[in-house]
Amino acid sequence: FIACRMGIFTSADKGKSWERVPTLVLPPPACYSATPDNAPIVKMPDGTWLFPNRVYGGKAGVSLYGSTDNGLSWQFRTHICEPSGYPALLLLKSGRLQCYNYPLGMCYSDDGGKTWSQRKLITPPAPSPWAANDPVYHEELAHRSPTPHLLRDGRILILFARRVSPAMGIGG
Repeated sequence: FIACRMGIFTSADKGKSWERVPTLVLPPPACYSATPDNAPIVKMPDGTWLFPNRVYGGKAGVSLYGSTDNGLSWQFRTHICEPSGYPALLLLKSGRLQCYNYPLGMCYSDDGGKTWSQRKLITPPAPSPWAANDPVYHEELAHRSPTPHLLRDGRILILFARRVSPAMGIGG
């Protein structure tokens, strides 16, 4: 599964070959665009695959898409939150789904993605180490593309991109 704007490419042979024409990912009702971001796909215990998708128009923000045929087709499931920036899902051992997005924030679902909590911003406990030495540093530009990882001990590590010169990089 590789996402491109408005569609996905699938492979029936685990990546040895790929379809030539992408499968369209249709936007939810009243929206004009659905944009997959190569976020990791979450496989639920019942075999359903889920991924978050940025949508625009109508109720813009992050929407949840699901597949029950191993990624050959994707359907809109529900709206997750606003704003729409670079969403990523994480499935915890408890069954809770978390959705992280930009600006760095998180909401969660305890019912398999049917309903979602209010989104809360995640604020680092101290100013970024980049802030003091970087006259162009802006906290809101530094936490792009949050990607959560569940560590073996149960802690969650969120990697994010810093996309502003002169000190571009990855933070956690």
